[in-house]
Amino acid sequence: MAKERDLEFTKPGEMAFIDDQKMMLAARVARLRTGRAWAEDPPSRTRHLITNIRVTGDDGDELDVESNFHLYRARLKSEEDSWIGSRCDRLRRVGESFHIVKRNVYLEHTVLLSRNLSNFF
Repeated sequence: MAKERDLEFTKPGEMAFIDDQKMMLAARVARLRTGRAWAEDPPSRTRHLITNIRVTGDDGDELDVESNFHLYRARLKSEEDSWIGSRCDRLRRVGESFHIVKRNVYLEHTVLLSRNLSNFF
């Protein structure tokens, strides 16, 4: 029998799953920087809060890290959006730093009421 939590989130291949790779993310960032991306003109004011950071696995070369987030966005005079959820990241050790090699984002929302989703988690 499936756990109730497993039923809460969309599975890969279902409607709400977005599988952006590095090339697509780079294209999205480049588009936002053109100044012609209507969803971000004028640019939103955002605040990212990352909490409860936990290392859940370490194989020597890579870490599995889970965290919670709150992304707040304000636009124009009256638009406010707030997204809350969790992230599961795989980080690879590269020299003295880490590179993100995989990220899954799980939103707590069942319905998004914002006009667009042009922010990065």
